[in-house]
Amino acid sequence: FLLDRAVGGNGTAGLAAASTAGNAAAVPALVAAANPVYAEAAASATVLVAASVIVTALLAPLVTVWWATKNKA
Repeated sequence: FLLDRAVGGNGTAGLAAASTAGNAAAVPALVAAANPVYAEAAASATVLVAASVIVTALLAPLVTVWWATKNKA
């Protein structure tokens, strides 16, 4: 959002890109597989990332539409 605004945009592109990608939920397990030190934290980290995926998947489009409507030229 801020970078989009800094380069002359109105922030819509930044908001549209603000969702967490669904494949991010696999990252904690991949990190734990690469370094077993993180194995204990992988389960709870996966839950947190999955929650972020769901929340941003639902909210990012709504916020983007709201912002784009508010900032029509």
